[in-house]
Amino acid sequence: MTTTAGRPGRRLPALLTLVLAAAAAMTTACGSHPAPAGASASVPAAFRHACGHPGAKVRVTRLPVTVKHSACNLTGVSITVRGGEGAVVPESGGVGATWDGTDSAHGGSLTITVADGTRDVTITGTGSALR
Repeated sequence: MTTTAGRPGRRLPALLTLVLAAAAAMTTACGSHPAPAGASASVPAAFRHACGHPGAKVRVTRLPVTVKHSACNLTGVSITVRGGEGAVVPESGGVGATWDGTDSAHGGSLTITVADGTRDVTITGTGSALR
C-alpha cells in the first residue's frame, strides 16, 4: 500500500465508514426476515413470522388451517394449540400429537400433514385443540 505524502491515514476513515455501512445493511437485512411476497394476503397472520424459520413457534387458535408452501415454508416450525400441546412440521408426510385431559373436554389431538408434491401444510385437531 502506498500513501500520498502529506495525507497519511486518509484511507482508514473512508474504509471504516464503508465497513460500518455494510455491517448496518447486513444487520437490517438479517433482522427483519419479511414474509415472502404475497404472504400477507394468503398466509394467516399467526404464521407469517414463522415462514422460512425452522424452530419458530406458532400458537394456532383456529383449526383446520392449510398454509401453501409456495407462500410460506413451515418446515421445522413448532405448532401448538391451547394448553401447549403440539408438534413440529415435518419435511414430508405427517405427524400427530394426542393428549388426554382430566375429562373429554380437555383431551384432544393435533395432526399436521404435508402434502406430497406441493408440500402444503394442513393442520387439523379435535377436542380441546379446537377451542
